[in-house]
Amino acid sequence: MMNWLVRHKNKLLLLLGSFIGMYVTINVTVNLIGVPLAAYHSYKAWNDSQTLTVDQMLEQQESTVPKDSVRTDSLNLRKK
Repeated sequence: MMNWLVRHKNKLLLLLGSFIGMYVTINVTVNLIGVPLAAYHSYKAWNDSQTLTVDQMLEQQESTVPKDSVRTDSLNLRKK
């Protein structure tokens, strides 16, 4: 077993590095899309009422983002 690990250490390191790289890439992509989208919806809720309290803002942030705000039709992901 130890002999096999020594012979294939480069392959194992490459595989491990690839998985770590994919994880970081996905995490960055989610943050680049999700954070501005949540900020936009927070601003939109505040702009609609102009009198939201802190508790109301937190309740609004706990709710999910409406599906119609994500532009799936431009990506042709919507079922026809």
